[in-house]
Amino acid sequence: MPSEVETTMQPETSAELEQASFVSATADTQSASIDDDFAPQVACTEDEARLLLWRWESFSPSYGDAPSSLHAHSSFYLPFATSNSACRSPRVVLWDSATAPRGILIARIAMTRAKCSLGPVSLPMPLLKTLEIVHGGFIADSPEVAQQQLQYLRDLLASKEIDCVAVHHLRCDSAPGEALSHGLRQADEGNPVHTEHWYTELTDCNGEAVITNSSKTRGSFRRKDRKLERHFDNKIHIVEITHADQIRSLITAASNIGDQSYQGSLGVGVRDNPHWRNVLRILADNGQLRGFLLQADGKNIAYAVGGLCNGCFCYMAASFLPEHREIAPGGYLLRRILEKLQAEGVRWFDFGFGDASYKALYGNKNDREVTLHFYSNSIAAQITRLADGVTRVGKQWVRALLVKSGLMAWTKRQWRRRLEHRSK
Repeated sequence: MPSEVETTMQPETSAELEQASFVSATADTQSASIDDDFAPQVACTEDEARLLLWRWESFSPSYGDAPSSLHAHSSFYLPFATSNSACRSPRVVLWDSATAPRGILIARIAMTRAKCSLGPVSLPMPLLKTLEIVHGGFIADSPEVAQQQLQYLRDLLASKEIDCVAVHHLRCDSAPGEALSHGLRQADEGNPVHTEHWYTELTDCNGEAVITNSSKTRGSFRRKDRKLERHFDNKIHIVEITHADQIRSLITAASNIGDQSYQGSLGVGVRDNPHWRNVLRILADNGQLRGFLLQADGKNIAYAVGGLCNGCFCYMAASFLPEHREIAPGGYLLRRILEKLQAEGVRWFDFGFGDASYKALYGNKNDREVTLHFYSNSIAAQITRLADGVTRVGKQWVRALLVKSGLMAWTKRQWRRRLEHRSK
């Protein structure tokens, strides 16, 4: 699966930032462990968060050198956090110096339940007050600043303000990632889940197109494209969706496609629900929405949707009608999207979260990431920690067994087709 945007309001002068008052429930404990030169500023409201994000984004290095995260950018993060019913408040923590910011946490306080299951049986889990650090929202410019960030998280858990700290898709080779590899409070904690995150560099730093695949692979792509076009007598059309008044038609088409695929049984992909209506509206309001419908002989057979931010396109969801699996409409649409974005000079294509094999085929850069959950000592948190740990170990054992036996790809195909059959 591909991955999980308000017009940024900037303060009129930097004096506004200097005069802003930021408070934290753990301020007393932080003062003893944080160097005064880099004392954290903590924002717990939308206005406070906007000021800190404005300072961080004003001093951030050029976005062209590496893919940037849409989820952590103020244009998406703020309106999504404030409009999400599960979110209690934003939480942005900035480690600042006299000359420039040194590190940041971009998170939200939300009421969540861990998703734990044993086979097809979902386990009922308690509701936890969780600090959710978003993808791309945990950055430090040095190991020293990363250690200060970890101390902030320790103090937050000890304060009993929250039950859980969730760190989503943290780069393992980043300063915070390397610091957390030794645990937050002790070794081997956090129930780590490691994943690969793939990107495609579409254009280089000079704006020149980057050729990703070999000539043999590109030739194979062209043959597949011609096969699909012949199947539909060249009656192929791609509709691009960028405006708010087109969202209704995009959701209707995408939901119809999803209902007939394995994604419909899982409840993933674009659905006609408040979450997706909210996400697509935010993207459209920011001018970041890029939705695509592949039409064959007037019928929608595939869709893809994402957001374009700071030269990086974030691929959020995609699917196709399984009846056309043999001619691969999903791959056809993806190649047209890559070509279009490359022609526009877009720097990066972010394939989002998940381990689908096609990402390694099209991608030319990948990061190893880890998702971690740290729990307080409350009864509800400890119940969740134990259930989360047991079910994750079980899933990892089954996955390792399938990979070792060479049955992973076959198992995935059978599982998806069974779900598709149930969707009919």
